[in-house]
Amino acid sequence: MSVKRLQRSAILGVALAGMVYVRCVGATDARDMDESCRNFVEQFYNLYEPLEPGHTLEFTSLGDAVEKKQVDPELGEHLRVVLDAQANGGQTLLDFDPIINGRDPADRYLTGSVTRKGEHYLVEVYGVSDDGRKHDKPDVIAELVFQTGEWTFVNFHYPNRADSPENENLLSMLKRIRKSLGKENHPQPAGVPEGAPR
Repeated sequence: MSVKRLQRSAILGVALAGMVYVRCVGATDARDMDESCRNFVEQFYNLYEPLEPGHTLEFTSLGDAVEKKQVDPELGEHLRVVLDAQANGGQTLLDFDPIINGRDPADRYLTGSVTRKGEHYLVEVYGVSDDGRKHDKPDVIAELVFQTGEWTFVNFHYPNRADSPENENLLSMLKRIRKSLGKENHPQPAGVPEGAPR
């Protein structure tokens, strides 16, 4: 692991742990919870290092988030299996980074509205271009739950794939790929659709 990755991983862990403590200890009403969730997601995205093609979760920013339980264990396990199969089998199963819903990261990320559905929180995430312009539509919608005093990502939704239920969110996409891995030698890849952020 490079020194830069180690430093970013350490900064990410300290920043998120401190932010969760400061923001969530006093989160007593819905507005505080929304703000806590929004801040957690924005901080995560602005420290996130996108996956490089062919990489497994090991020694990546996303792998660190899985290990620290910032990503739900079920989602983390599906990611691990699919990325391992992709790296070891030479097949393209995901040809985009599913956390940013694209191949190239934005200069930075901003969060938009937070919508609560039961115990789940949906947070709009917008990329900001190099020239400072926020994207017109969310790049991705992060889905989280608050449990044992911490925020955890449980899924990522893709607004530009809303017309395709099996590709609208990361969890269903990974389950479909894992199922095809057991049945076929050449599983159907999940690629970047038209209109996806690049």
